[in-house]
Amino acid sequence: MANASQKKIAAQNVRMLRFMRYCSIVVNGLFIVLRFFVRSKLSKKSTALFLLVSGSAALLHAQLSKLSTPVYNEHGALVKVGQDLTAPGLTSYLLAYIAFCWFIVLAVALTTTKAFLLFLAIPGFIVYKGFPLLKTVLGQLKGFAAQQSSGADTTEPAGEPQLSKRQQKLRKRAQKFQR
Repeated sequence: MANASQKKIAAQNVRMLRFMRYCSIVVNGLFIVLRFFVRSKLSKKSTALFLLVSGSAALLHAQLSKLSTPVYNEHGALVKVGQDLTAPGLTSYLLAYIAFCWFIVLAVALTTTKAFLLFLAIPGFIVYKGFPLLKTVLGQLKGFAAQQSSGADTTEPAGEPQLSKRQQKLRKRAQKFQR
């Protein structure tokens, strides 16, 4: 099988998208049943927060679905695999965001509307993950600015180029025999 790994990724994407669709239906359905029929009604503010949280998760789910759904031709052969949903990086962060949104919706459905405050953990996580990157970039920019302000290349001294220990030893030996 020439495209066995691509077919495996396509099948895995289909399973994962189906699972995400079912989870979304169950979580949002449970919220609607518990908050609108069993428990007390939500205020307009809480309803708007629910729409914000579940809407952002649904928007990202639709985007991931669009990017990772495999495309088949009329004969059933795989044409395009789509984005691998198990890939590290942005895809994994989007999946984590969707799962966190579902957690918040379940927490609000089962407890109180104050669980929406958990949504504030997302900017904190972004700062936590982004600070080392920002620190590295600022350090490089500071070094670049210092190099530009000095006007000279700081890697080589003005005289001779820097020699390794072996080269220095060989040069010393050559000078010794030239005398």
